[in-house]
This record gives sequence, C-alpha cells and structure tokens, in this order.
Amino acid sequence: MPKQRKAWLDALRALAMVLVMTGHAAHQVGPYFSWTTPIKIPLFFAISGYLFHMDGYENFRQFVKAKARRLLIPYLGLALLTNAIMLAVNVVLLQKSAGEVLQAQGLDLLTGEKLWFIPCLMWIELMLYGLHRAAAAPGFRRIATVWRHVLLTGVAVLIARLVMVSCGPLPWHVDTALLMVFFAELGYGLRQVEGKMARLSLPWTAVAM
Repeated sequence: MPKQRKAWLDALRALAMVLVMTGHAAHQVGPYFSWTTPIKIPLFFAISGYLFHMDGYENFRQFVKAKARRLLIPYLGLALLTNAIMLAVNVVLLQKSAGEVLQAQGLDLLTGEKLWFIPCLMWIELMLYGLHRAAAAPGFRRIATVWRHVLLTGVAVLIARLVMVSCGPLPWHVDTALLMVFFAELGYGLRQVEGKMARLSLPWTAVAM
C-alpha cells in the first residue's frame, strides 16, 4: 500500500524550492538573496532530516552504497550534462578558450562547487547515520535520548566552526554539512514527536520546522 503524502511537507518543499529559484534569479538585485539564505538552506536540510531513516540497511557500508547510488551518481551525471552545455555556450557564443573552461569546470566538480547541495546532503546523511549509531552506544545509554543527540550534534557544529576558522572551506562542503547537520537532526527529531503534535488542530510539525 503506497504511503500517504503529507500536504504540509509538500508545501514546505515547494516553499524551499521557490525561495531557492527566486533567490538565484534575484541574486544581483537587492538584498533578497542574503535575506532568504538563512531560511531556505536550513529548511531544505531540515526536510531532508525529517525524511531520513536507517531502516533496511544491515551496516554502514550498505548504507553508503545506497546513498551513493541515490545521490552521487545523479550528481555526477547532472554536473557533466550542465558542464557540457556551459562549455558549448562559452566556446561557441562567448569565444572563450575550451581548455580554460574545462579546467575551471573540472576544479568545480572536484571541489563540489557544482550543485554543491547534493554532495553536502550526502555528507549530512552519513553524519546522521554516525550520530545515531554513536547515540545508541552503551556509553551514552545513561543519558536521555534527546540529550545524546543534542550533545553529539553540538560537537559536530563546534568542529565545523573550528575548521572554518582555521582551514576555510573544505572540498565537497564538509564544513557546511557539519553546520547543517544540526537542522537535519532537528527535522529528524520533529518526526519522532509528530504523533504528539498530530493531536493538535494545526500542523505543528510544519510550524516548528
């Protein structure tokens, strides 16, 4: 039996997509892009965290293989397609050197700048898996579940800040993932208490997210 779609979740997805598209369209026009970034990026990863699960995976290796098929292969395919289109535009229409364009595109692909949110999401899902496994370890069982996740997620955010201050941006946005894993964990946590919120008359999970 197919799972029933949640209207409020689809609405939040639509809101995040609209904010991303209009933000990029208005990137050079006023402060709209900078105003919406603190909303759309955390919202996107909070939704991803809400949808995150570890069911059906026997071990970490199987989890990584499944996520690579779902995220990295489409990422590489889409990146190569967009690179081919931009190469043609730059060489044919803008009369730029093909070698220089390919060099810049290759660097973007290796550093994860092209469609950066996909490799970033990959890192976040791997981190969530690790955080949840660590939270279930015997040494943490004396601590309430919610505080285990708060503690481990806080450590990830602290590491991200230290890395960004000392090293600057990392390839494939590992540093961004360490920061955004907080919002993904928040989305995951909201799903765990959704049953209690469902007793209320309003979709409080959507409001909280």
